[in-house]
Amino acid sequence: MLTRRDLRKYQDHGAEFIKKNNNCALWFFMGAGKCVTTLTAFVDLQASFEALHMLVIGPLRVARMVWNAEVKEWAHLQHLTVVPIVGTVQQRMKALRTPADIHTIGRENTQWLEAQFIQNGKQTVRWPFDTVVLDESQSYRSQSSQRWKSMKRLRRLFPRMIHLTGTPASNGLGDLWAQFYLLDGGARLGATESAFR
Repeated sequence: MLTRRDLRKYQDHGAEFIKKNNNCALWFFMGAGKCVTTLTAFVDLQASFEALHMLVIGPLRVARMVWNAEVKEWAHLQHLTVVPIVGTVQQRMKALRTPADIHTIGRENTQWLEAQFIQNGKQTVRWPFDTVVLDESQSYRSQSSQRWKSMKRLRRLFPRMIHLTGTPASNGLGDLWAQFYLLDGGARLGATESAFR
């Protein structure tokens, strides 16, 4: 089993960066250990009571297996509980209500997730996550997509967001605006995509 001493220097640096920046992006290359870096930062934030519950939104396969497998691989993460919000509506509802440190969900369920907490533009149920991770954040590169619109409405419910990807701008720099807007509300790249372009 791997220990915290097995983290690479850039992973330690990434974990410190997450802890110091409530809203940030880790653009590590594929296979560089973005998950363990994020989880390491999260356990430190939990220990200092700066974060309690994390939601990871990513590809369905990632939601089903990857984060849970990562927790099992590292000694300093063994105490974390991970519950995937997958399956039928009933299975997803049960998982959402199951206490855990980390919940994971497929990005195709972003709108379903929003509907559990926001109705007619108003929050109807308490949002339980203080930290949200968009794994493969380039999936939120289009402001016209329904998942981006749902995430924009959910964004006001939590203080900490982390983006993870190895390909933030696979189609060019235009991919960046929508992702950054979810992080900072337009502070870095402007309040509208047209102004950014």
